[in-house]
Amino acid sequence: MNFLCRQDRINKRGEAPIVLRIIFRRERRDAYTGLYCHPTEWNTDSGMMHPISKKSTSFNQNLDSIRYKAIMKNKLCNTKYINLLEYDVNLKDNYGFFLKNMLKASD
Repeated sequence: MNFLCRQDRINKRGEAPIVLRIIFRRERRDAYTGLYCHPTEWNTDSGMMHPISKKSTSFNQNLDSIRYKAIMKNKLCNTKYINLLEYDVNLKDNYGFFLKNMLKASD
């Protein structure tokens, strides 16, 4: 699970959306976070905004919060997924889709 700055989707203000990329069993899904930043402010290695930016502290705290929620949803999802596997063997091939929908679900 990591954050990416989608530089191929820059908006009119020159900002790119930040997505949470989930990879499981060679299947990847991108979940849009609703956060945007200028590509020059993004640190690709750390997956966060450069600390020299004015809004980096609150921005990176938001990313940490999203990461924490995703981890907690992933734990819940794994439990539900394991229980569902008893009834539907086809879920094995669609875990990425299942996980993305779980992340969208309300707390």
